Amino acid sequence: MDILDRIVQLIETLDVLIALATGAGAATVVLRIARRRRHRGFWRLRSPIQMSLCVATSAATNTGKYTRYATGVGQVRALSDITHSLKQAYGEDADPTVYMSESMPAEAVRCDLVLVGGSKNNTVTRRFLDAVFDDVGLRFDPDDENIIVLDGVRYETEVSNGAVQKDYALVLVTDNPFCNGRRVFLFAGSHTYGTGAAGRLLREDLIEKRFFLPRRFLCLAEITVDQHLDLTMKTVLFRPLKPGTHA
Repeated sequence: MDILDRIVQLIETLDVLIALATGAGAATVVLRIARRRRHRGFWRLRSPIQMSLCVATSAATNTGKYTRYATGVGQVRALSDITHSLKQAYGEDADPTVYMSESMPAEAVRCDLVLVGGSKNNTVTRRFLDAVFDDVGLRFDPDDENIIVLDGVRYETEVSNGAVQKDYALVLVTDNPFCNGRRVFLFAGSHTYGTGAAGRLLREDLIEKRFFLPRRFLCLAEITVDQHLDLTMKTVLFRPLKPGTHA
């Protein structure tokens, strides 16, 4: 698939060159094609229609008749960037089925899968990271699921006077351990700020600054927080991944 991905990218680059050569409306066409190429270069989906999006369950309210699940602000912020990118890449074909992690059907993981939120509130994220740990070396600390552990190195949030000062944002793209031939996209953070900033990491770094992304990779960024705003973001590491046992 890596070779096919490169062929698709070359074809789209040719589209840009043709648009430049033909003139009429060239600037608009070039911008549209280039934007689509950047976003598709991240997702690389065969069929965006067959996609599940699983959001962390941050709260559960018993209404007396049923349980109403809710997610958090960080997940909502990340979702805004995720869904925008999918629309830029695939237009109206990008309409994933959205589930809360606590009520997601078992069969819904057997497709291209977007996970939003870490192991603490997203049980599907926990299952996924357990399944790919031998290949990726990443997990949230079982004793404190606000701590990201990568190859034995602990990335811990800094808190002062009851407020988060530093957080971490994580984007992981790799093979789906629940279904061969499918992919998983994980957007998570240590706390709310990190999870929200995972969407920023997609928008500001992975799409805008990296022309050729590998098919499988892990990206971790440090977030500086001030007055409840994640002001600065610094990439800590970017690591291409080899095909795992589920490729």
